[in-house]
Order: sequence, then C-alpha cells, then structure tokens
Amino acid sequence: MARKVVDRRVIYRCHNNFGDITDQSSLKKMYPKITDFGLAQPADQSSPHLHPIQPDHCHAPEVLLGTSWSYPADIWNFGIMVWELLAGRELFQAGVGTKEPYSPTQHVAEMIAILGPVPDVLVRRERQMRSWQWSPAVRNAQGKVCSNASEYFGGPFFNDSGKFVREELIPHTRSLVAEVPDCIPEQDQDKFLAFMGRMLCWLPEERSTAKELRDDPWFTHKF
Repeated sequence: MARKVVDRRVIYRCHNNFGDITDQSSLKKMYPKITDFGLAQPADQSSPHLHPIQPDHCHAPEVLLGTSWSYPADIWNFGIMVWELLAGRELFQAGVGTKEPYSPTQHVAEMIAILGPVPDVLVRRERQMRSWQWSPAVRNAQGKVCSNASEYFGGPFFNDSGKFVREELIPHTRSLVAEVPDCIPEQDQDKFLAFMGRMLCWLPEERSTAKELRDDPWFTHKF
C-alpha cells in the first residue's frame, strides 16, 4: 500500500489509518486546507446574486427568499458549521435524517422558531424580487425548470399581509437558548449565544464580518 512517513507518522494513501499520533509537536505543524472549490460561487458581479447556493440545511434566509445573496451568506454558513461541530447535529433539520424530501417551507418555519419573526423589510424585499427572472433557468430537485426562487423553493412563503403561510409548521418549542450544545459550560452560554446571534440573523446586513467575529468575546476569552 502506498505510504509516506511524516514526523514519524505513517500516512497511507486512500486509507483512514494515519498511524499512531504520538508526537504532539507534529500536530502544530499541520495546516488545514480549504477544499470543495467546485462549490464556490463568484460574488463580484454587479447584478444581484439570485441563483440557489448552499446545501439544503445551510440555506441562508436571503437564498430561500430570493432577495439576493452576497458575502454575508458565508457568515451564515460559518454559524451553521460552528453549531453543528459543537452540537453534533444539524440546527435546521428539515428533511435531515428522514426519508422525507427536503422542505424549504419547513426550513423557513424552523428559522422563525429559532430566529424570531421575519422582519417586515425582508418580507417586502421578497415580494419585490419575485419579478426577477433567472437566466438561465435552473432545474430543482423535483425536476421542475424554475426561473426564480419562489418557483425553485416552492414559495411564496408569505401572504399579502406578510404572514407566513404555514404557521402550523412552526416548532414553537425550539430556540437557540433551549438547544445550547452540551459542551458549552453554563458560565459561557451567554457569550456563545451572543456569538451565534452575530451570524444567524435574518438580515444579511446585520451579520458581523469575519474580521469582527475574530475579536468576539466568546472567541477571545479563555475556556
């Protein structure tokens, strides 16, 4: 079997056994590598970014609602990733771990339970953007050729009064406070929730930047 030795560790090609890691100093020399660039999307064009991005359970609100996404969608993804790494489970669970297909409507319902009511300004944006058409059209999971987010995700999600059309789906017992990962000590929970709140926001312009998050108290205090 193809192999190589790095810092007295045997690394095998296409194999999960990386040898016995006994030299802790060697770990400090290891650097993470960013992969999956095939899923990356350019965000430097002047026209609104409307086509669907992100794995299903990671969709940011502006993606599901078709209100135009940009770099804050990455911050949303980071918040989802942090939660899942610490909790060991998905935060938004529409279709996760079941044989049922992913439901964007259920996803929005979970967002309402966890994030609170949808801001009126976001509902207005969604209504205004319904007239924008994708070019080229995109085929969704059901095989339907779609020209906007409403068609693609099975919307619209709000009626003419701005109310969510499937309020019976909202899991009112769910909240970030009630589902703090077990690994977060009680004395650190407020800082952790504040940190998550800077990323998981309805409005993309309210999310912190990566540079701002770097200096967040939850990141900088000693555990």
